[in-house]
Amino acid sequence: MQRLREGDLVTADPHSTEVPPPGRTPAEWRTLTRLGNAVPAAHLWTGNPAFEALPDISAWPEGRAVVWSGSLAEGDPFAEELRNWMSAGREALESWCDRLVGPLASTGRTLLIRPHARQLLNDVAGVVRFLRRHRGERFGMAIAPIDLLTEEMRDDAAEHLRRSFEVLGPILVPDRDLLIAPAETSCGDAAQRSREACFAAANAHGLEVATDA
Repeated sequence: MQRLREGDLVTADPHSTEVPPPGRTPAEWRTLTRLGNAVPAAHLWTGNPAFEALPDISAWPEGRAVVWSGSLAEGDPFAEELRNWMSAGREALESWCDRLVGPLASTGRTLLIRPHARQLLNDVAGVVRFLRRHRGERFGMAIAPIDLLTEEMRDDAAEHLRRSFEVLGPILVPDRDLLIAPAETSCGDAAQRSREACFAAANAHGLEVATDA
C-alpha cells in the first residue's frame, strides 16, 4: 500500500457567481481536486437535504458525490437543533435517503454522506447504524473527523478521534469512502489532531484524504 504524504492531500476550490438572498446561501457543488492537478476527486453539494431536493442525478458532476447529512434547523444547517438527535432526526435522514435508493441503483451512482455533530447523522454510532441499514445500497461516507467533535470533546480530541477510528477505520471502504482533513491553515489542537487521524486511518486502511479549504 502506498503511504500518504502531505502532498497527497486533496483540496477544495469552490467558485460561485450567484448572489445569495439575505440569510441564505444557494446550494452549489464544490469541487474537490488533488493538489498539483485539476482532476476532481469529489464534489460536495452544499445544500440541506432535509429541506432541499438534491439536483437530479443526471445533472450531478462526474466522480464522487458528497452531501451533508442535513439538519432540521431552519436557516443555518449547522445550528444546534435538538430534534436532530431525536427520532425525528433519524426519520428525516432515512426519509431523504430512502427516496434516492432507487435512482442511485438505476444509474449506478454512489452518494457519500458527510456527518456532522450538529446534524442528522451526528456520531460514530449513527454512522455504523446507517451503513448497516443501507448495506448493499449505493451509499458511502465522507468523514471529516473534526466534524464529529462537539465543543466539549475538542479538549481531548486525540483520544476521541482514536476511539472513533478504532470503529470507523475497519468499516470504511477504499475506492468508495473519503476522509476529509482540515485545511493546513486551520489552527488549533483539534484541527491538527484531526489531520493526524486522517493520515493514520488512510495509511492503515487505504482510504483517500481530502481537505477543506
